[in-house]
Amino acid sequence: MHEHKSLQVISAVIPDKDQQEGQSSSLCVATNTIARESQSQSNLDGPSNCSSSTVKSQTMLILYLSSFAIIGSTIRQYLSRIFGLDCSSPPLQNDYVSALATCLTSNGLTAHHDGAIFIDLPANMLGCLLMGLMIPVKQHAHCIPTMPWLNSHHPMQSNHIFHVALQTAFCGSLTTFASWNSQMVIMLLGAGSDEGSSKVVQALMGYLLGIICSLSSFQFGRHLGRMLFHWRGGIIDADATDSSSSTTGAHPNTGDGIVEEDNDGCMPQDIATEEYSNSNGERLGRREVDSACTGILQKVAAFFDIVMHGIYSPFIFVTILLILFFVGYYAMHSKFHGQLWVAAIFAPPGTLLRWKLSQFNAKWFQNSDRWRHIPFGTLTANVLGCIVSIVSAAVLIKLNGESESTAFWIGGIKTGFAGNLSTVSSFVKEIVLLSEKNELGAAYLYAMGSVLICCLVGLLFCAIIIKV
Repeated sequence: MHEHKSLQVISAVIPDKDQQEGQSSSLCVATNTIARESQSQSNLDGPSNCSSSTVKSQTMLILYLSSFAIIGSTIRQYLSRIFGLDCSSPPLQNDYVSALATCLTSNGLTAHHDGAIFIDLPANMLGCLLMGLMIPVKQHAHCIPTMPWLNSHHPMQSNHIFHVALQTAFCGSLTTFASWNSQMVIMLLGAGSDEGSSKVVQALMGYLLGIICSLSSFQFGRHLGRMLFHWRGGIIDADATDSSSSTTGAHPNTGDGIVEEDNDGCMPQDIATEEYSNSNGERLGRREVDSACTGILQKVAAFFDIVMHGIYSPFIFVTILLILFFVGYYAMHSKFHGQLWVAAIFAPPGTLLRWKLSQFNAKWFQNSDRWRHIPFGTLTANVLGCIVSIVSAAVLIKLNGESESTAFWIGGIKTGFAGNLSTVSSFVKEIVLLSEKNELGAAYLYAMGSVLICCLVGLLFCAIIIKV
């Protein structure tokens, strides 16, 4: 066992009672853990140091959340166009994205009986897969690191703030509950379609496919994470118990609980038979050595690692994206880049609000056996996101293209704020973790309740606005 056990920030979605700590104290503990790598322990014991380091960590976390929110939202919009949005409705303009259209998904507004494979299904599946990649099964949570595609000694494995932002902001923003629900509601009402008739069967199947495909993607991501861990040279002892991970039930995630990670029963990088090292002194497994190539390829791999996993990489990527959006809209008059720019403005507030609401997960109704496990924070975020999304969608239907500037900003609010405020990846993760805690009743209640509440609320708001 390591002399200092690494602390991991995990989600407070389904915590035990002894894990429900406040955000500031938890973040302070995590900050001290990170700072231990560069400072002596004696410098971290004072409350003033803890307070200042907490403020710094909160600032960095907000910046990471905002950056990954923009990146996730941008990828989601590209995927929606590539997989079918340009085929369901006339594109804003023919550009490089139009040439990639596959016409796999549909917005449900055409004269055809389609829409069950909704526009954001590919993005939801991808986001859930990536979330599962970082959330191993309970019995392996103490072995497999948060980023299994990297070796266990990589510096980013201890950057817990980066992990929180990667899961909460990137995976959460890449997926959207609100846009999915809005499309199903509009299909149920038949509003805005060419025929004007409702598509009840397609909408119900869309809800079902959305849950099943997202759950399957999440579980596949977990299997993929274990395969990557083995590929990197990691070994899991089949006889190891899960006692060391019994307090987690999950891998580091978006909440404010702090638990200890134990590596007993697993061999993350040190192969028992042989050990190797690269030019940087990092230990490599046999498979890595067998596949190692020339020094040029190693330098290329090192450069790629810096670009993808650098501390400031998200900020650099976002800066480049915003510049491209600005140039594309004002210099090339690309309306799509204008939409991306507006969505990027509203994406961070939506993600930050969802992150704050997630702190209420499993903190309400603690005296109720039926309700205390329900993640009401995520549920509230999804319901609020669905309300904003369906109101925006209904207003766009009422406008019917009359006011282009108004529709431009409303579309940005719908895609950026509402899309990022809601999430499918965290929603699916919570369902799976509830079931793994033998809370099947709570898992089904949470899953079906979320869909039913958002559907009914969406029908109410959409019907009122369209009929006014």
